Amino acid sequence: MRLNTFAPSAFAALTILLGSAPASAAVMSATFTGVLYTGVDDTAAFSAAGTSLVGADYSVNFIYDTALGDLGPYYGGQRVLGGPGYDSAAQPLISMSMTVFGQTVTVNQAGYGPFDHTEGYAFPDFGAYSNDYAQGTFAFWGYVGHSTGPFMTANLYTDDYVPGDVSTPFTAHRVAGYSGLAQILLPGADHFVEGSTDMLVVTKLRDSAPVGGVPEPATWALMILGFGAAGSMLRRRERFAGA
Repeated sequence: MRLNTFAPSAFAALTILLGSAPASAAVMSATFTGVLYTGVDDTAAFSAAGTSLVGADYSVNFIYDTALGDLGPYYGGQRVLGGPGYDSAAQPLISMSMTVFGQTVTVNQAGYGPFDHTEGYAFPDFGAYSNDYAQGTFAFWGYVGHSTGPFMTANLYTDDYVPGDVSTPFTAHRVAGYSGLAQILLPGADHFVEGSTDMLVVTKLRDSAPVGGVPEPATWALMILGFGAAGSMLRRRERFAGA
């Protein structure tokens, strides 16, 4: 009887906690692909030094953790940002990389120092920000050392679905007549390269680790349900043993 009494109330509590829990912070990957239209490989990162990169396919990838950045609404969408350039100690960007000719150059804080500026945003309708566009857009950039060190930026304008947050996986293609832009300054390079962005794939890599090891509301709910069920089973055993 006690187990039957416990179960409905426990599941009700679980439903309340799960319903009130915010969307879990996540480690995300945003990959822009397109074609380069300016630049040479002056650091021999992808091929022989001095090789023209014009016409080469490329991808730029950003890996970021929404739990580590300042996350908030932005013109009908959502933005995550961080770094001292934004007067914020929070830093969502884990790494950024560029791939050309099958070769990848990765920039991270361990190898190149703290990212000074990081910002990423998603607009389901860019018209909420500018009357010049009616499409959704997604952008991300990261700078090392007030733009004096390596940096990578990319954006995409699209008629495809763009969520209103930076934590939802999706795939989008550029809208006809509007080419997104990527600008990259590689480590040690004297000149940046530019390219069009034709496609964007955003994926979730994993949930963020709980800050300070504190369980999220959904985890607490499952723990409470488990403890309650275990207690009820013990009480039933005691009654059977007494009988």
